[in-house]
Amino acid sequence: MLIRKILFFCLLISAQYAKTQNEGNIWYFGSNAGLDFNSGAPIPLTDGMLNTAEGCATISDNNGNLLFYTDGMSVYNRNHILMPNGTGLLGNNSSTQSAIIVKKPASPTIYYIFTVDGASGFLGGLHYSEVDMSLAGGFGDVNGNKNIQLFPAACEKVTAILHQNSADFWIVSRLENSNTYHSYLLTSSGLNAVPVVSNIGAVLNGTGGYLRGSPDGSKIAAVFCWNNVAVELYDFDNATGILSNLVSLNTTEYEYGVEFSPNGELLYTTAEISGKISQFNLLAGSPIDIVNSETILGTAIVNGHALQLAPDGKIYIASWGSTFLSVINNPNIVGVGCNFNQFGPDLTIGGTHPASSMAGLPTFYSSIFMTNSIDVNNFCLGDTTYFSATNTFVDSVLWHFGDLTSGLNNNSTDTNTYHIFSDTGSFNITLYSYLDNLIDTSISSIYINPNPHIELGEDTSICNGDILFLDAQMQEGVSYLWNDNSTFSTYTLSSAGLYFVELTDSNGCINSDSI
Repeated sequence: MLIRKILFFCLLISAQYAKTQNEGNIWYFGSNAGLDFNSGAPIPLTDGMLNTAEGCATISDNNGNLLFYTDGMSVYNRNHILMPNGTGLLGNNSSTQSAIIVKKPASPTIYYIFTVDGASGFLGGLHYSEVDMSLAGGFGDVNGNKNIQLFPAACEKVTAILHQNSADFWIVSRLENSNTYHSYLLTSSGLNAVPVVSNIGAVLNGTGGYLRGSPDGSKIAAVFCWNNVAVELYDFDNATGILSNLVSLNTTEYEYGVEFSPNGELLYTTAEISGKISQFNLLAGSPIDIVNSETILGTAIVNGHALQLAPDGKIYIASWGSTFLSVINNPNIVGVGCNFNQFGPDLTIGGTHPASSMAGLPTFYSSIFMTNSIDVNNFCLGDTTYFSATNTFVDSVLWHFGDLTSGLNNNSTDTNTYHIFSDTGSFNITLYSYLDNLIDTSISSIYINPNPHIELGEDTSICNGDILFLDAQMQEGVSYLWNDNSTFSTYTLSSAGLYFVELTDSNGCINSDSI
């Protein structure tokens, strides 16, 4: 009897949690400007419809394909067409962080757009609208939950921070003319409209300037344009949503942009008027030591505006009216070794119409670029199951396959790896990704399927003129292929020879036998 296993490639499955690095791969911003990071390096895009002075947001799917983008007022689908209900959102063309997009945890189709309209002062506020990607034939539309107010009179600041449980999010914004922050919890059940309130720092009535969370969710930084208090740094408890332990970094500049290094140890700021780009070492010691650690990297092309961490691990800098972005190439390196380049990507290369930066870049939560997800092929017993990590911008990885009986083979440290499971059933695959002092955990549950049963019997002899009836046994969802290309579950023969049948079930698992 001959048994043969044939490799079969199944569809990809993704991580159990909605955490994927590719969601931030497409950017639209400024005056018809855009970048595509799917190849690793930023490629200019000039097909976008935005023409906005400041805040904006973009979101892609797990594979880096554009879903939609917004300036906080209008929402464009992946074909760059306004969504039917995608106008009249309550952001503002002159709001620093007019919008941020966060996917609803555990939902395949719902995304939240959080908007802040600090530009109109007490007439503005923090609102959210929902985009349902199942609407408009799969191109998405804003559903009935539109412009839901969370509080009036917001600063031009909003950020999102991944919860300690690696599934939920905190949405954090600051009230105007106060020192009050509201943290709202977003879960698979929706948004909890009752905030966690933190009163911390100086009471300020200036609205402009960015609000950022560190990639590991442990800190928040805020800058305040046109105020004597330029930069405030806080600890953030991503289990409770509370801000604490204020550190004031008083500079003489009108700071506009702020961003953490990927490892969270360095802080970068941009000065709106002078264009100065600064780096602060958050491990320097006391607040005065941190202030004194300032390294001036240079100046932006025109003015110092938005700073944004990117999928390639670099930080890009917007400058008003420029056709280039500036870039910090190695933002984890202390001092000038971080390699600031005043002239980074050209936004007009290959474009069909003019494109330029303005003050804003798409606002993302920083952990979107630090997370990893799992792609898996082959779910049949006895076959080799292949695994790959979608985010290669990490120092190292560690796989646990959840197959304890496989001993040392239960682990791997290769980015692309494989495993042969010892039995059928469910297995929890855990991927640990390491980047400096950050650890990202991705979990995927897979099921290893049994192969279809086949037993033609022992090899045998028959007398000339006799008939032998072979029965591969009718099984639901199984297809049959015999050596003469017949496709029934039974086969009748009367001549000597080698006879072969191959069974394929609905899971794509294949088994065969010959007689």
